[in-house]
Amino acid sequence: MSKLSRRNALLVVSALLTMSSTALITACNNEKQVTFKSAGMTHTFSEGSKDLPRELMPFVYPESVVAGATNAHDAEGEQARFLSMSSPDSMEKVTGWYQEKMGQEGWTVDETNKLPRIIIISGHKDDLEVSVTMAEDDGKTTISVSQGKSVDDPVSEKEMDNFSPNELTPATD
Repeated sequence: MSKLSRRNALLVVSALLTMSSTALITACNNEKQVTFKSAGMTHTFSEGSKDLPRELMPFVYPESVVAGATNAHDAEGEQARFLSMSSPDSMEKVTGWYQEKMGQEGWTVDETNKLPRIIIISGHKDDLEVSVTMAEDDGKTTISVSQGKSVDDPVSEKEMDNFSPNELTPATD
């Protein structure tokens, strides 16, 4: 499995586990944090905003309710973080805040995709990538933030200008 596929799979698994961790942690009646190892990664799930990884603190939307966060890493330096929260603010207001906040924090916004009821902002800073997904959900906006180390160097403008179609990447219209 490629590093990109592994990181994407890790982010999906971390997202799913973070969303279900609140029930697990509450059922266990412990200190609202669970850590375990899986597939060579150490995963730590935290309920609420108390034990958020410092790298995710700038991404906490004002006045939001933080469901929880996941922090995962391995011995080789692979890292991924995930944050889940909700806000009564409109999806458009939340999107505007993230676009402004990312710029203030030195992130480059690479793309903003607007779909019906979902907006996704992706960006990068140094060797990190971030994706912020906002979705309308019964009068509130759910917000999911995933952050991880970049696995590939970005393609330069020169490389794009000199691209030649081949069997693997044929020409398109």
